[in-house]
Amino acid sequence: HIIFLGTGGVGKTHLAKALGFAACQREIKTLFTTAADLINHLVAAQADHSLIKALRRYTQPRLLIIDELGCAPRGAWNRPACNGWAWPMRGP
Repeated sequence: HIIFLGTGGVGKTHLAKALGFAACQREIKTLFTTAADLINHLVAAQADHSLIKALRRYTQPRLLIIDELGCAPRGAWNRPACNGWAWPMRGP
């Protein structure tokens, strides 16, 4: 697990995208998303009863990059749809 921390404009997203690009060059299945998009997608999937399918989208890649985690909507992780989730990732 890698977490980039820092103030805005220091290159966290750039580094994350570069890591994702390098993984893709090595044919490692990679998904880049923002925290807000991930939450919105999963909440909508729960509403239309397709949550399991939506979760597969985020658990199938070997590398999942979630950008702007600190920018997720306030309280989003406390919604019933998000409580207790763990993000299982396959090892190398």
